[in-house]
Amino acid sequence: MGQPHTIHRPTVGVIALVLIVGAVTRAVVLGMGEPSALSKDMWLSAFVRVGLVMGALWAALPLLEKIPHWLPKAAAVPILIVLLMQGKVRIVMLAAAAYVIVVLLRPLMEQK
Repeated sequence: MGQPHTIHRPTVGVIALVLIVGAVTRAVVLGMGEPSALSKDMWLSAFVRVGLVMGALWAALPLLEKIPHWLPKAAAVPILIVLLMQGKVRIVMLAAAAYVIVVLLRPLMEQK
């Protein structure tokens, strides 16, 4: 067994900052032209969304280290139940297949 993987918090912060600055820069450049172009720009939208998510991850990282290892698995059960109740059987089947693959591959990845 190797060391547990950790996320380098300063790198996450830099990525979030670069994406937000990129979004502002792109908005300024596009805003000089046609104002409706801002709402239609795919890259601007992606920069803003991913930048905000990375910023939220950066802010939450100290708390995420204290989450018990069983909590994500326990949280998946009610989500799958809600999906089944809404008739999303394909999504549940894909999630179950992905989980089985991860469980089967984990011992192989830990050997390396």
